[in-house]
Amino acid sequence: MPKDFLNSLVSSKTKKSYRHGLKVFEEFYRKPPQMLLKEKDPGKIIEKFYVWCNKRYLPNSCRAVVNPIIQYCKYNDVEPKIRKSLHIYHTMVSTRDHILTVDEARRMYRIGSLQEKVMVKIWLLGLRIEDVCKLEWKKMDVFQILDEPKEVLVNTQKEGVAADCFLDKELQELLTRYIPTLNKNNPFLFQTARLGHLSEKQLRRRLQRLQRKAMIEPQGTFGWHIARKLFLRTCAENGVNSWAASMMLARQL
Repeated sequence: MPKDFLNSLVSSKTKKSYRHGLKVFEEFYRKPPQMLLKEKDPGKIIEKFYVWCNKRYLPNSCRAVVNPIIQYCKYNDVEPKIRKSLHIYHTMVSTRDHILTVDEARRMYRIGSLQEKVMVKIWLLGLRIEDVCKLEWKKMDVFQILDEPKEVLVNTQKEGVAADCFLDKELQELLTRYIPTLNKNNPFLFQTARLGHLSEKQLRRRLQRLQRKAMIEPQGTFGWHIARKLFLRTCAENGVNSWAASMMLARQL
């Protein structure tokens, strides 16, 4: 198992997922993953691995297993050539998740407290929950409300790059009211009484409590990630290209 590659990953969840992908690849390849780097055409091996996985996993799980091998090659400056027709990076919309609508998000926003309104607006930026938990209020502090969206770069754990977020005037105004209520000895935007930040579980529960309060009947799992999917759908519907959408979400193309 290539420890140097795994140790270079910031997110513990990504590390766990990539370790699993490398283990499955080793089962298929019957050799250590390091040997792939010496192959004349590693892309063809990865294509065969993808076809092998496709018979054993659902589409999204298949992608999650194959992607670590591609990233391992890139980490070692090997660029595997993979046919686009295989759609290895195509993500299927999961029928297990609730498909969030803009109207539902508005309903949650309207009935929320000040903190809940801030939470909903941050949620709709499409950031991952692990990054929102650790958001610092100084990063989001608005010294002057602008009519146009305010650009803020948010470092992400999974990708290790910054998400290019834009705070609209409504969110800017909310933050000027919300941040003064916070304990300035606590650096986080969503605080606990013990000078820490809300956990992913706590933040998710607050979101789901607001969803129930808004009388939204979920058709599937109402998790944090559904706003990220709404963000991507809205970008596509409004002609925002995939490169720009990926920059705002710190998402790999």
